[in-house]
This record gives sequence, C-alpha cells and structure tokens, in this order.
Amino acid sequence: MVRLVLALSLLWVVGCAQWLPARSKEISSGVYELTATGNSFSSREALLQKIDAKAKKLCAGSAATRVGPSQMDVGKQETYINGVKQTGHYIVVKQVISCGSK
Repeated sequence: MVRLVLALSLLWVVGCAQWLPARSKEISSGVYELTATGNSFSSREALLQKIDAKAKKLCAGSAATRVGPSQMDVGKQETYINGVKQTGHYIVVKQVISCGSK
C-alpha cells in the first residue's frame, strides 16, 4: 500500500510539471530567451506552444519572431524515497525571440 501511494504521488508530481508556464530572460531590448520545462511526457511542440504564448504576452501586440532554431535538452533528477533511488526525467526547450521589427 505504501508503494502504491508513493508511486501515485510521484506520478502526480511529475504530471504537474506540464502546468508550469514558460520563463523569460531579456537579452537586449525587445529580444528574449524563453525557456519552457515539462516532464518526460512533454512534446517539443507542446513546449514551443508555451513559448509562443509567453512571446505573445511579452511582445504586447507587436509580432514575435523566433530567432534561430530552438534548443532541447533532457535532464535527469534523482531522489531518494525510503532509501530507494527514484529517477525522473524532464525536458527543457529554449528559444530566442525578437519583438517587433528587430
């Protein structure tokens, strides 16, 4: 029973990573590096949709243009639960965008 509760808790926490919004970092005026993170079930396309939604908000009415290709990395995180090592993977997609005519 304890293992079932732990497994369900782990699945719930891993599933929540899908709900996180994209983050932004301003590189220069009107140019941003956007980062979207998801769990191992996330697709590149879904994370790029999060990036596009964030870009739309940042550019506030002006056109958002992707600058270069997006970068995708897969990370690994290890945790210990009751002495048992649990490994989870997550996906990070980064994209530079430019607002307006830059």
